[in-house]
Amino acid sequence: VRLLTAGQWPSLLSSDASVDLGTLVAHTVPLLDSSISEQLLLLKKEGCLSPHQSNLNILTQALSTTQAAVKDTAKEDSSPLVPQTWSPPSLEASKSISTAKFYCRGTLAALSTIIIDEHDKTQTGALMLYSLVKKVETLCNEVSVASSTFSGVDLTDNAIVAAVTSMSRDICTASFDFFSAVEALCSSQEIHSSQLPELDAKVFNTSTRLAKLSAFFRTNQIEADGQSQTALLSPESTDPWVSVIEAATKVQRARGESDLNYAVRGRLLEEQLSIAVENDAKLSIADAKIKSLEKNLATRSKEISIQNSRLEELETVLAQPGSTASPKRPETSTAPSQELSDLKEE
Repeated sequence: VRLLTAGQWPSLLSSDASVDLGTLVAHTVPLLDSSISEQLLLLKKEGCLSPHQSNLNILTQALSTTQAAVKDTAKEDSSPLVPQTWSPPSLEASKSISTAKFYCRGTLAALSTIIIDEHDKTQTGALMLYSLVKKVETLCNEVSVASSTFSGVDLTDNAIVAAVTSMSRDICTASFDFFSAVEALCSSQEIHSSQLPELDAKVFNTSTRLAKLSAFFRTNQIEADGQSQTALLSPESTDPWVSVIEAATKVQRARGESDLNYAVRGRLLEEQLSIAVENDAKLSIADAKIKSLEKNLATRSKEISIQNSRLEELETVLAQPGSTASPKRPETSTAPSQELSDLKEE
């Protein structure tokens, strides 16, 4: 996402460098994308990635190959095409809030499988666990709302972007601590109600940090942009390219630049050309019809030319002195003219 954004970001790269970067990504990413899609499809079918059915080594190798190719190729005159210190605004914040969301969801799934020790006859532990699960479920919903609100962040306001990035990082850290605590709890042989208050404190810590971010959004009147359910440049985006274009367009509009990046226009032209290539069969048929019509038109033109020449001859004869119209058919030469011969041959 960082490389795709760099290729479209206003005033960052030259036209040639942007084209080189786009070509690089287009040639190196498909292998990794195919490997990830294969694992996700297996995860959807089986519900888990077991070492007997899945081969994560292929995914790891594809990731290493892609990273090496990008690192070696994304250079110009032994220097990186994209400055190493450059990162699009809110990219880190989007990654942090998305990571926190999945930490919370993973924690909720793990807590749903916990069974309290049966010796606890008062059911206090079960009630505490139920309350904890409800709190985590509410936390997951709040993180999802915060993630969608990220789409309304002004990418050109450095102060807001920095504040949101810092708070998102804190939320990600807190959710990771909570996830790690639940992971350790699930790994133990027995689970007692006395272990739950510690988890409750970690839920409260994560919720407090999330509430701080939500209050910041309300104070600065930041709302979700349209129907977007994720932040711009978020790893959860269905189409990262669309997300990149939207982010670059927002920055250009904020800067008062009415003209979109040349790559945006190039994208539209590529889509039009793709449609034309898909309709190649129709174009061939239309081209054949056009050639046939052109041939018929040429034939008709020659026929009209012959008729015009005969009319001119007739007008010349009638214009001669003493000529009178005769009902008899004039005697003409039986030898066809050269134009009539050529017409019959065609």
